[in-house]
Amino acid sequence: FINSNLFLIILMFTFDAYKYINIPLIFIFSCLTALVLNFGLFKSTKIFLGNGGSLILGYLLSMELILITKNSSEFHPILIASILSYNVYEFMSANFHRVFNRINLFKGGKDHLHYAIHFYFKNNIFISLVALLFIQTLITFLNIFIYFYYGQLITLFSYIVLFLIYFKLRNYFININKLN
Repeated sequence: FINSNLFLIILMFTFDAYKYINIPLIFIFSCLTALVLNFGLFKSTKIFLGNGGSLILGYLLSMELILITKNSSEFHPILIASILSYNVYEFMSANFHRVFNRINLFKGGKDHLHYAIHFYFKNNIFISLVALLFIQTLITFLNIFIYFYYGQLITLFSYIVLFLIYFKLRNYFININKLN
């Protein structure tokens, strides 16, 4: 959520579209506050978002991106898709993985990339977080870079190719950690 909003701010600076910059800034500072509280810097305060919290963050991000895309002609929809690429890739990969392995789509599981990376790095939360942020940033940056240098159609094609690469790498980490 924070990373997606940071990329949105970068795009706003790139296109000189500052009209709605206060929205991602408020979201970033709100989430950073919750993150700082959850890392135990203040022993008496913790905030647990849970499923409802993650759903509301997804809803807020979606509404924010719809509002900005609708009211700003500078942002092509493929740029918005690029900001959300990691989220889309993970959702689609988890579902494809479950369908291919005949696992119930509607049950929770530990067959997500963040579990696999966390297990791969021996439960070191800092290294796992850095690795996930690097992966998300790399995917988003590549999609945006391709948009600026090669145009919309090539970006759509690269979006699909990057998904296939992501799917293979994700399944590699899931399989070596036996998280099925």
